[in-house]
Amino acid sequence: MSVERHTPIRASWLNQPEIYFSVVQRKVVTPNDFPDLDTLEQHLLAFGRRYEQIAAPSQWSSPATASTNSSPIPTPPQPLAA
Repeated sequence: MSVERHTPIRASWLNQPEIYFSVVQRKVVTPNDFPDLDTLEQHLLAFGRRYEQIAAPSQWSSPATASTNSSPIPTPPQPLAA
């Protein structure tokens, strides 16, 4: 039995991990004043738990799909509060 897989036709889906790691860099790693790797690990894990609590799913579609679809183009998600 074959299973059909639909992969994104554009690389925009990669933007989400890039955004997450950019936020991690700015909010967690940038101070760079951790006494050891265990402390850094704890900060990263705490940030990940908090991010999971505040993250919300987005409805994305490609412009080609949106133009042929009768539904309006969804608005992009709001940036995280600083």
